[in-house]
Amino acid sequence: MTTHQETNAGARSSQDDMKVRYTAKTHTSGGRRGGVARSDDGRLDVNFSAPGVPGTGTNPEQLFAAGWSACFISAMGLVANKMKLQK
Repeated sequence: MTTHQETNAGARSSQDDMKVRYTAKTHTSGGRRGGVARSDDGRLDVNFSAPGVPGTGTNPEQLFAAGWSACFISAMGLVANKMKLQK
């Protein structure tokens, strides 16, 4: 099985005002056991392996955790800066 995922990130205040700021495109073949995913720009190229199973790949949960935490840290920094809490 092959899937193509495209994600648009932008302001979501209302459907009419939405601006697309960035579009990410990936191509994924296979699943969590032996699958691969690559971005159209070549910056992401990963092999998958299931959690707890020997293998050289990462698992989708690790990728999700890394992406979520990076966005969360950036958002917290932005809020702290606006509240003048960062030095």
